Amino acid sequence: METKMPGAEKVKKHCGCCRKKLALSDFNCAKCSVRYCGDHRLPETHACQHDFRKEGQQLLTKLNPRVVTDKVENRI
Repeated sequence: METKMPGAEKVKKHCGCCRKKLALSDFNCAKCSVRYCGDHRLPETHACQHDFRKEGQQLLTKLNPRVVTDKVENRI
């Protein structure tokens, strides 16, 4: 008789792109959190829907604040 542990759920064991059976060493996408095989592990190869450009722009604006200089006319 086989007993199941409480809270144990069945994990999908196929690639989200090509449906190839996955091994233990295959990858979860950090952005869309779907498991992929070694061929589709990169966001470019599995057509990830995450907007990397917008994320990069937000990061740059956060790290590089706008610098405003003091005008000569306002110093008197």
